Amino acid sequence: MSKVLRAHLLKHKVTHAPKMVPINNSTLGTLKTWLTGGTLEPQGKKKVDKPFQKFGREFHKRVLEPKKKRCKLSKPEEHMLRNMIASLCAHPVFKKLLLESKKEILKFGKIDGVPVRGTFDIDKPTVSTIADPKTTAAPNYMAFIGSAIKYGYPRQAWLYMRIGKAKYFYFFGIQKQPPWKVLIMDVSRFPQEMAYYEQEAKFLLYFYKTYGLPFGVTIETK
Repeated sequence: MSKVLRAHLLKHKVTHAPKMVPINNSTLGTLKTWLTGGTLEPQGKKKVDKPFQKFGREFHKRVLEPKKKRCKLSKPEEHMLRNMIASLCAHPVFKKLLLESKKEILKFGKIDGVPVRGTFDIDKPTVSTIADPKTTAAPNYMAFIGSAIKYGYPRQAWLYMRIGKAKYFYFFGIQKQPPWKVLIMDVSRFPQEMAYYEQEAKFLLYFYKTYGLPFGVTIETK
């Protein structure tokens, strides 16, 4: 049945043949959006960054790669960013994980015969832990958890833990408004959500391996 369906999808340019290039979490998200009827952003054109995307990248760069050249932000953005970073880097758990860890490291692996890859923001193999700082507008812990689950953070965690053979994964949500609280999501505390997103990830990987990606969609490289 899968061979017949694959031939039909290829013939009508619904998908293109699987090239088995290592796929990342972002592209799995694009595949999910397509399968659930969402609208995909056109590829092949130079993307114009949205303000929150530029801010988020600058946040990650200054936390994880502070020696890189800084981008110019508006005065309110600069004020916000400095307060967020000061709060995050003062947090004892984050400080401990950041110490002697690897930052922004690209890793590869295979899951169910499918090549996968991921860029780990913080990788500390000595304690079998991966961590990822996120900016958030959530006013409290439960709102952050709800947003994290809604946007599929557990799928990213499951994928990275498989690639990195890690036991633990933490998301550090840093508020974009006073009091700049650090909200920590330890994914081991959400077994039902992790189980759900594990099944989702396995299905998306199966679809990619069997039918490829939507026609015109390529593997994201960043």
